[in-house]
Amino acid sequence: TGSFGVNDGNVHIVDKIIIGSGSGFDFGNTNHSFTVKSTGNNAGFSVLSSAGGELVRFIQESNDAGQMDFYDGGSPKIRLSSHANANNYISNGGNVGIGTTSPTTPLEVVGSGDTYVTIKAGASDGNVGFLFDDSGGNQHGFLLYDTDDDHMYIGAGNSEAVRIKSDGNVGIGTTNPDAKLKV
Repeated sequence: TGSFGVNDGNVHIVDKIIIGSGSGFDFGNTNHSFTVKSTGNNAGFSVLSSAGGELVRFIQESNDAGQMDFYDGGSPKIRLSSHANANNYISNGGNVGIGTTSPTTPLEVVGSGDTYVTIKAGASDGNVGFLFDDSGGNQHGFLLYDTDDDHMYIGAGNSEAVRIKSDGNVGIGTTNPDAKLKV
């Protein structure tokens, strides 16, 4: 089913196109592009395995957003979406590496010399940091920087334990240290 046509130098295929083994698209050394036009949400195209299961899917998620899913065994393992309210994820149970092809922890960042990870607040008066939760989502500790008050918090047991102020004063068990170390 479907239709095939040529109009104004463009090839139009309605329904689907199947390219057999050994076939493919090659637009090297030309000014042409490969375009798939969506006709609504969740429209797009997939790259299928030889068994017919999805390997990669590209879809129009909404009128102005796209989504790309990578599959393994019929389940999406990596999702990248440009939609403002979408969750992007990697759920293959493995580790993620930036700058390495063999990460040994859930997230490993490797640079070439001094390496930094930057976390930016969404507002000039926001907090940035790390929260330490158990598998049930209960927070047990944190390392936060308060960008508007310009100090760092270290928390344990879901309470602030240490505060480091921008003037260098450190407080243990107090939120307003007025000396280099106040306990």
